[in-house]
Amino acid sequence: MSVDVAEDGSGTVSVDVELDADASAAIGGPDGLVLSDLQDTGWELTAPEVAEDSTLRISAAHHFSDGAELASALDSVAGPGVFTDVSIDVEESFGSTEWIAGMDVSVSGDPAQFSDDALTGVLGGLPLGRTPEELAQVGATEPGAATMTVELSLFGEDTDSARLDLTAGEASSAGLSVRHTETQVFVFVLAGLGAALLLASLVFAVLALRNRS
Repeated sequence: MSVDVAEDGSGTVSVDVELDADASAAIGGPDGLVLSDLQDTGWELTAPEVAEDSTLRISAAHHFSDGAELASALDSVAGPGVFTDVSIDVEESFGSTEWIAGMDVSVSGDPAQFSDDALTGVLGGLPLGRTPEELAQVGATEPGAATMTVELSLFGEDTDSARLDLTAGEASSAGLSVRHTETQVFVFVLAGLGAALLLASLVFAVLALRNRS
C-alpha cells in the first residue's frame, strides 16, 4: 500500500493485493472476487490480473483532499485502529515551506484483525471463513504467510516505508514520517539586495558628512 501526498495536501492511496497461486485457487481466481462494494465507496479499481505463475493481483486507488479524508480511506483499507495519528501539515516561514506527513501502523499478528462483525456474519461466524485448524492446515497462520508493506511519500520523492508481518502471532508497529522543505531563493536574494542597498546608503551618508566637514 502506498500513500502519495501532493503539494496542496491532497493525494492518492493505492493498494495492490497479491495472492499466490494457492490462495488464488482457493477463492476461485478472478471470478471469485466481489469488488462492487469497493467501487460504491469511491475506490477506483483496475481489472484483476493473473500472472504467468498464476499469482492474482488486485489494484485499487482512492483520492483524498486532506488528512481527515486520508485517515478515513485508510480505515476502509484495514479497519479502525491499524492506521493512527494520520497527519498532513504544511508549515510556512520566511523564505521556505515545509510539508510534513506521518502515520503510525499497528498490526496484531492475527489476520482476523482485518475482518469485522459484518464480514464475520457473512462467513458463518468465522472472521476469515475458515476455522483456526483449517487455516493452520494450509499454512495461513505461519509467520510470513501474509505481509503488508506501507509506503508514505511526498510528491513521489521523499519516502518512508515499513513492512509488517500479519501472521507473526504477535503485535508489531511502525511509525512513518516524511518531511520535504522548499526554499524560495528569490526571497533571500531580495533580502540580500535590500541589505546591500542599506549598507550603500550608510556609506554614502558617512562620505557626505565627511565632505561637509
